[in-house]
Amino acid sequence: MKPGGKHGAGAALALVVLGTWLLWPDSAAHPPMASEPAATVSRPAGKLTTPISTPDAKPVAAAPTLAADAPANPAPAAETSAAPVLKPAAIASLRAARVHGDPRTPPIVRDETPVELPSAEELAEPQAYGRYEARQERRLKAAFLKAADPELAKLQRQLAEMKRLGMDERALAEAREKWQRLQALQTRLRAEAAER
Repeated sequence: MKPGGKHGAGAALALVVLGTWLLWPDSAAHPPMASEPAATVSRPAGKLTTPISTPDAKPVAAAPTLAADAPANPAPAAETSAAPVLKPAAIASLRAARVHGDPRTPPIVRDETPVELPSAEELAEPQAYGRYEARQERRLKAAFLKAADPELAKLQRQLAEMKRLGMDERALAEAREKWQRLQALQTRLRAEAAER
């Protein structure tokens, strides 16, 4: 077995977890989240409740502690925290996505290409293993270049369809950027392959 082996990996993982736990900031150093209720100090009846102030606290309007302190017919006030509005179409879409998946998700395609494993000689000699890795990298880049052309054509068709449908400019810009980045990567990889 190699030095360290399973125990070395377990010890390294334990050190990372321990270090994270020790260096994790404590909750007292952070202001309370908006969803957490503010702590209040109780006052005698008829008085107002005041939030405990912290260095990061923002002023909060005090509220009556007793229902007797409130006016009999309070004027309707704008809600300070609006409840989310549930849209039936959004609910139906979420339910359908949970059952059938999101139609925009690309299909999972398993690569059936046989994997070339390093030989015993390549594993034994660092220079031979380096050549094995370089060979694997060339194969990966060649497979990318082979797949990039149809993908760029597909993105061009999708971009044209989006323009035809009058999609918003943000979505068009995102699609254009995706196409440009893929084309730039393809160009760079072709130039690298030509240099060899």
